[in-house]
Amino acid sequence: MKCILILIGLIYSSVTLAELHLHTSEAVLADMAKMGEKSYLMSLYNQPEKWAYVLGQIETGAKPWLNIADLLKAHSDAATTRGLNYAMFFALKNAPSNVLTVLGKHYSVKEVCVSPFIENELEYELGFLKTIRNRLIKTTTVSNEKASCLASIEQQISDFSKMPH
Repeated sequence: MKCILILIGLIYSSVTLAELHLHTSEAVLADMAKMGEKSYLMSLYNQPEKWAYVLGQIETGAKPWLNIADLLKAHSDAATTRGLNYAMFFALKNAPSNVLTVLGKHYSVKEVCVSPFIENELEYELGFLKTIRNRLIKTTTVSNEKASCLASIEQQISDFSKMPH
């Protein structure tokens, strides 16, 4: 949903993907190599359209974009960390197996497997968490990260289920 809104915003803005110079993960990696990862991250964050585009790509859970997220996280500050963590949480819904492979490097279970929702509809949050739980259960990945992430999601479902609807 978030990715769709970002893309709709880009369509209606005067900025095109060509202008963003972010067609592929390879283009991003090339820019990172030229500028250095930390400089690239700061430059990216200071260009909201580009930042939103990269976060949207990370949310897909595609391995190349998760690798970029991992590289960026090593150089992130509080603001960029929050955006990256949120994108990783949304990626968990789309490609849990891919996200699990990144956990334990620069991302912890506590950062990725905790709902970032603030003041959303409770039913929406519960549905989102249940979808993540179901997709985590179906992954063939066996790891401590999967077990910890699943436990975190289960606890949040339990906590949210106790709230008045």
